[in-house]
Amino acid sequence: MDHCFDELDDAVVILDRDNTVVRLNRSFCETFGIGDDAARGMEIGDPIARHLAPLFE
Repeated sequence: MDHCFDELDDAVVILDRDNTVVRLNRSFCETFGIGDDAARGMEIGDPIARHLAPLFE
């Protein structure tokens, strides 16, 4: 199952009820430049905001 999740071309994130990252797939990590282990426990907006912030500087 993990292999299938990581092979998806779309960026996929699994969240808990509090919108905290439980798991990211490979595509999400590549798109947003963050590792799965580093993102676990973050609120979903954190890795996305870091990716988008340079666009507004």
